[in-house]
Amino acid sequence: QPHFLFNALNTISSVMHTNVEAADRMLTKLGDLLRRTLRSSDAYEIPLERELQTLELYLDIMRARFAERLEVTVEVDPEVQHGLVPQLLLQPLVENALRHGNPGPRTVARLTITAHRQDGMLVLSVEDNGSGVSQDLEELKGRGVGLRNTTRRLAHLYGERQSLSLVNRPGGGLTVTVSFPFREVDGGA
Repeated sequence: QPHFLFNALNTISSVMHTNVEAADRMLTKLGDLLRRTLRSSDAYEIPLERELQTLELYLDIMRARFAERLEVTVEVDPEVQHGLVPQLLLQPLVENALRHGNPGPRTVARLTITAHRQDGMLVLSVEDNGSGVSQDLEELKGRGVGLRNTTRRLAHLYGERQSLSLVNRPGGGLTVTVSFPFREVDGGA
């Protein structure tokens, strides 16, 4: 995903002049992240637990950038850890939440990532504490590179049995939710 790589490099570039140690940590984590994704680049789907490990590498890069201004909560129902998900599904959703849902320079950016099973579907959500979105939410899905690519990938893999929704939260922020059929690594359901 070149879009992600360019964004990560831009993030590192913006930090390197003010905090060399943080930039160095970010480069190390980016290398780890790239090695991990290249190792499984031929897999369309991976277990959720591996996707979360990859996401953690990305979050480490963002933690080096935001320091104490980033709080991330991950709430995953243990029964879905072995569910199959599209590789690098969560990273662009989290990246969007940090880029567009960042509440401001002096406020802690809070993200909540959840995963659970509901009616035979795996439901994943990324929630931020930003200001939400004022434009049409359906139109927004087709405009950003990350959301557009995610929408296309979900449609390609699951056809009509998938969804991606964006909902403004009443207290501020946005929740992006994706759902698709739950399937386990071993083929069970």
